[in-house]
Amino acid sequence: MGRKPNLASSIYEGADGSWHERVTVGVRDDGTPDRRHVRGKTEAAREHKFKRTDLTRMWTGDGLMWGGDAPRLSKVPSPKSQIAKFPANLCRRCNNEQGQPFDAAYDKFAEYVWNNTDLLWRSRHVDMQTIYGTPWNSSVVDLARYFAKHIGCRISEGGYAVPDTLATFMDGGEMMTDVQMVLFKERARRKLERMGRRDGLDSRGLWLGPASDAVSKSRQILTMYSSTLILAHVGVLYRWEEGTTDADPLLSVPTCAVTQAASAA
Repeated sequence: MGRKPNLASSIYEGADGSWHERVTVGVRDDGTPDRRHVRGKTEAAREHKFKRTDLTRMWTGDGLMWGGDAPRLSKVPSPKSQIAKFPANLCRRCNNEQGQPFDAAYDKFAEYVWNNTDLLWRSRHVDMQTIYGTPWNSSVVDLARYFAKHIGCRISEGGYAVPDTLATFMDGGEMMTDVQMVLFKERARRKLERMGRRDGLDSRGLWLGPASDAVSKSRQILTMYSSTLILAHVGVLYRWEEGTTDADPLLSVPTCAVTQAASAA
């Protein structure tokens, strides 16, 4: 059997009864592979930071470049690459059977955004009925659950415990009241699209914004987490805050407003 390529992972059950994953996530400053180890009581799955369908949609013969996790850019060798995934932090059922409706709702949303970037830049809302048909309500809830899954993975990647409200919502619970989600358009990304188009290039991309968080000094737990997920120039800005009871977790009306932002962090 040949040597595993860089960015491949191995998952196995150890003698201690725990599941282990060892994965190369990049290259250290000294040029050696950055190899990580994750251990859990159940076999875990790795969620994509960006959906494989998004990466496949963008794929070209030259591949894609990944930046932000290290001082240098890394080439994404395939849409299935481990470099575009979070560490293993979801059980197989959560990421497969349970999460399939969430992924399907996001895929429809993302396809609509990607195919209608000019329209959405001129528009002040996203028509969920156009994306999902009638009834649209359950699909929009699944879209919110997809974003909740993404938020949970980012919080976990940062080394924090995932809030119970996120897990309960993904498990079929009521709408969260401590997470605010807002759709927005970012002018800088739109400008990049237009510059690329002028030069005969498709310069649309996928973006994870930097995270902002707060930790209780006395309790040593996360109390606030906020960031963005952007597709082309349309993104979702999310903020979880402990103790909040009146937040809107997204999309309670069929035409969801899209705020225009000069930049988002």
